[in-house]
Amino acid sequence: MKLTKEERDVMEHVVLDPDGWLDHVVKTFGETKAREFLDAKVARHKPAQDKAKAEEGANYKNRVKRNEEEMEITKAAMNSDEAKILRETFQLIRAQAIKTLQSRGEIK
Repeated sequence: MKLTKEERDVMEHVVLDPDGWLDHVVKTFGETKAREFLDAKVARHKPAQDKAKAEEGANYKNRVKRNEEEMEITKAAMNSDEAKILRETFQLIRAQAIKTLQSRGEIK
């Protein structure tokens, strides 16, 4: 079972690996059910993809591109001064909570 160009295009809007998704569904449920699931998934997500393409135009990104962009933003945020302060604050609060619970005998 193979994806058509249109199916692949819609599936790339939704999942990271359309071929992997399809292989898994075929192996798990068989080709007949996989066809039903694929058709339903494409029908369900095509309107959202069409809307995103219309709104974003040349800047449209499929799921892989969106994930890559989100990872870059997350990496940058994790390395920001604010994130470092939050991590340090969390560690201090956690250490104090552990000491309190230990003094009460609630943990070792």
